[in-house]
Amino acid sequence: VEMKKMDGVTASDYVNEYFPGIKIIAVSSHGEEAVIQDMLACGCVGYVFRHSLFGKGKSFEVILKTALVQVAANKIYIDERINYQGPGRDELMLKRREEKKLIERFDFSRIEKEIIALNAGNLSYREMGAILSQSPRTLENKVNELTKRLDIPDGKEGLKMFSLRNLLIKLARFTQTPKD
Repeated sequence: VEMKKMDGVTASDYVNEYFPGIKIIAVSSHGEEAVIQDMLACGCVGYVFRHSLFGKGKSFEVILKTALVQVAANKIYIDERINYQGPGRDELMLKRREEKKLIERFDFSRIEKEIIALNAGNLSYREMGAILSQSPRTLENKVNELTKRLDIPDGKEGLKMFSLRNLLIKLARFTQTPKD
């Protein structure tokens, strides 16, 4: 869930939106319900608690195989050691879809929506350009147009904060530091 550039929630939300056929199994050292709920809401079909992969108990291969078999059978897999008791994936995804409808009030184009989603991951214009097949300069101009149109100061960072406040993007809610 914690990754170098874009956190797993933001990445999963993007993949689920633009590549809905991809099934994602999250592997994380975070076992908090909030993080699990965020991952499920953003389209993950599995959640493996990284600490269950080491030491006593089942081996990584067994846990991974179990997760893959469940997901291949169109079932949700949540690592049994987490003891997750929260809402189901469908309920969480429905709530996320309702949140995403809020973006429609701004009448963004598809490319603007993708820029907003990728900007949440702190990607550079070059990195966003590689994903969107756009030049870094073109993306910088589009961000400048967006921030001007929405009257947002501070460029990319301002756009990210605006997007968070208006529920246009979702970031992971880490409440504790993972134990390694």
